[in-house]
Amino acid sequence: QPTDQDCLLYFGYKSVPVTQPFIKLHDLLKAELLRAEAAIVIGFRFGDPYIRELFDFALRANSRLRVMCSLTRPPEAESPLAKMMGRFPNRVSLLTGPSGEPLPFGDARFTDVLEQHLTAPGSAEVGS
Repeated sequence: QPTDQDCLLYFGYKSVPVTQPFIKLHDLLKAELLRAEAAIVIGFRFGDPYIRELFDFALRANSRLRVMCSLTRPPEAESPLAKMMGRFPNRVSLLTGPSGEPLPFGDARFTDVLEQHLTAPGSAEVGS
């Protein structure tokens, strides 16, 4: 059942979904992105064009949505994620440690940095 802290684990399909359960998962993802204030993306660099388009659509339609990415290394300059970060500055960002290094999921500081960002009023910067 839905809660105030819903979590959707999404397994990529790599194209437009034509079979279940992927049709339902894509529908759920789109609906959640349109209503959510924050999405935490772990280990995904937005290489899948269909999922990238869902996020792009949601960021344009939902001005409250922020997307925080947890990666092991920063996105390359011309990568899909870097371009998305450029199109939506302060709304699509990389979780970082105190020295600006990417903060991967599982890092001992991950929970604190994420909580700090999610609870900071008017927070536009991500990091510790």
